[in-house]
Amino acid sequence: MKIGKLLIQGVCVFIVVVAFSLAGAITPQFTSLSNLVNLPFDLLLYIITVIILTTLGYFLGVGIKAVKNNIESLGLAYGGSFVVGGILALMTVLQFPFSVHLKLQWLGIAWYDPWLLIFFIGTPIILAFVVTDLGGSK
Repeated sequence: MKIGKLLIQGVCVFIVVVAFSLAGAITPQFTSLSNLVNLPFDLLLYIITVIILTTLGYFLGVGIKAVKNNIESLGLAYGGSFVVGGILALMTVLQFPFSVHLKLQWLGIAWYDPWLLIFFIGTPIILAFVVTDLGGSK
């Protein structure tokens, strides 16, 4: 396991989580800095969530790269994006105290909107682990 590569992937996950926070899909949001007392705690929530998602994404990415058939790896990448987004949704539904929470009705109120949100958040995170390959894997 290369620590530098894992740190770069962790930074990618942090950027994705902050981007969705700025868009309003994840709470707490970094859009208003009026309450600077909660800022260190909110940053800690993001870091804990990024560590969990980075660990999960790393293991899913290694498994997806191990598959030699293109169709199977594509299906695993789509399934992995639902798993990664589903972990965030599970932490939201179970109301884990030290994690960020998704706004499941962010896209709308139709039955498929939470599923789309889970997919939209999970896809860039899993792509950070499948696509980023610095120096090639051997």
